[in-house]
Amino acid sequence: MTSREQILADIKKNKPANSPLPEIPLFLREEMDLLQSFKEVISFVGGNTVEVGHGKDINELVKEYFTLTPEFQICTNVNDITIANFDLAAISDPHDLEKIDLAIIKGEFGVAENGAVWIPSSSLAFRAIPFITQYMII
Repeated sequence: MTSREQILADIKKNKPANSPLPEIPLFLREEMDLLQSFKEVISFVGGNTVEVGHGKDINELVKEYFTLTPEFQICTNVNDITIANFDLAAISDPHDLEKIDLAIIKGEFGVAENGAVWIPSSSLAFRAIPFITQYMII
């Protein structure tokens, strides 16, 4: 018998007995209004949520919440936003982002439990935009 065969034989001989698998709890949760939960968490961390109805012009909504002056710089990665006046394509140095007052960013999905919104970095010209802007709309 080779050493390999001896090792495998010893393993088979000393194999522990099978035991039943543990019970896995289902972690059932109460039914909850996910949108309301998301809004509550956003409010708790200091944010504000506004439901935009179908067909509502986001440009007009922004004008309701912000006083837009030529000095107020808005950048966006959302095609339907026409009030953006900060051209991200015209800059190459991320330090120039300090001039942005409002960033309007497309989010992919939100998580009701913690109020997080997924924003893939591939959709932003610069990853610093959500962190450096004074105001942000997702």
